[in-house]
Amino acid sequence: MKVLKWISLIAAALLIILTLAVVLFLQLEPIAATPQPLRDHPNAQWSGGVDGGSFFEITDVDPPRYFVEIRYESGTIWAQGWVNGQGQALTSSDFLGYYGGDTVELKNGQQLRLENRDGSSILAE
Repeated sequence: MKVLKWISLIAAALLIILTLAVVLFLQLEPIAATPQPLRDHPNAQWSGGVDGGSFFEITDVDPPRYFVEIRYESGTIWAQGWVNGQGQALTSSDFLGYYGGDTVELKNGQQLRLENRDGSSILAE
């Protein structure tokens, strides 16, 4: 009888664990794949995650300034402007995010201001 009680207890515990595992699995969000590279902008680098992101591409360099184009997943332009590299060499893969406005964030946590060629904010247009 004691063996039957232990088997029942173990079976009940395994059933509870299995039920919890299934519930947790159903709660997970699907992992979205990184978007395909942009055909018309092969040097644009994707930065983002499951909840979205954007493509960054440096299209012109006038040291220490870089012209950056920020594109949606579809390839359409979201924002563009000059940033001052502040003594560091930048590549398209150095950018982490753009959340609107006139600043972009680098992967090192630094924020750079998007400017027109004359140094004014891109928002001043």
